[in-house]
Amino acid sequence: MLNEGYNVNTPFANFRSGIKGVFMGNTDVFDTSRHQVRPRISSGKRLRDYYRTRIETTKLESAQKNPNLMEFIDHTSKEKDSIATPGWLATLTGHRLKYDPEDDNQGLFFIAEDDTATKGAEYFFQTCI
Repeated sequence: MLNEGYNVNTPFANFRSGIKGVFMGNTDVFDTSRHQVRPRISSGKRLRDYYRTRIETTKLESAQKNPNLMEFIDHTSKEKDSIATPGWLATLTGHRLKYDPEDDNQGLFFIAEDDTATKGAEYFFQTCI
């Protein structure tokens, strides 16, 4: 059926053929050096309904092993992920926020509008599980 140009719809998936490539105007014809016939597959109604009603989700963290900053809250201004009030408390939430306090190149650095970096003096990290 697909070979004859028909769409095939089942409860689980819908199949059709499509062409990949650019046609150079209305009179251009299919050219195998510039065009490819590709299958186009989308979920059918029964599969969509199954996912909508029965699939449970769990948010997983990325497989990366780098520190992952998720949220910064300035407790003075109540702003999220935007500003930090000097000398006041903030909460930093994320994954793998551990650092070596003896290494001056590690820690939490605040970047000013003029691109100068200032290392934070005291930390309390909230780590997500």
